[in-house]
Amino acid sequence: MEEELKFEDIINVLRSRKKIIIMSIIFVTLLSIIYSFLKSPVYEAKA
Repeated sequence: MEEELKFEDIINVLRSRKKIIIMSIIFVTLLSIIYSFLKSPVYEAKA
């Protein structure tokens, strides 16, 4: 018989992987900030 997936189980998994989740969010945020500074604006004119 299949075991039901309970909300508490999901919360426990998220809590146990908290460090990985936070590090991933920080990494993606930093990458997007770096990209936004390095990318030239669309409206920039070039002579």
